[in-house]
Amino acid sequence: MEDKMITQKELAERWSLAEATLERWRSIGIGPHYVKLMSRVRYRLSDVEAFEAAGLTTPARPSRTSHITVLPKQSPQAKKQQQNADVFAKALSSLQAPSNTCYGN
Repeated sequence: MEDKMITQKELAERWSLAEATLERWRSIGIGPHYVKLMSRVRYRLSDVEAFEAAGLTTPARPSRTSHITVLPKQSPQAKKQQQNADVFAKALSSLQAPSNTCYGN
C-alpha cells in the first residue's frame, strides 16, 4: 500500500506554520522526515503523524532554563536587612584609607 504524500504548503496549513519555518527546520535537521524529488519537497503522511505522536519531546538544543537555580523567597524584613548591610559595607569601605597613604607632615 502506498503512503499518501503531502506538500510543504499542506503541512504548513495543517500545523498553522509559515512554510519558511518548515524550510528552516529542514536546514537544521529537525521536523518530520521528508522526501525531495528534484526540487520538490514532500512529506509522507505516516512520518508526519509519527512526528505528531512523538509530541516534539526531544528539543533540538539544550533548554535555556536548565542552568537556572531557584532561590527561596526572601521575606521583606530579611530583604531590608540585607540592603542595610550592603549600604553599611559600602560606606565602611569608602571610609577606610589605603595603608600606604600618609596624612599630615
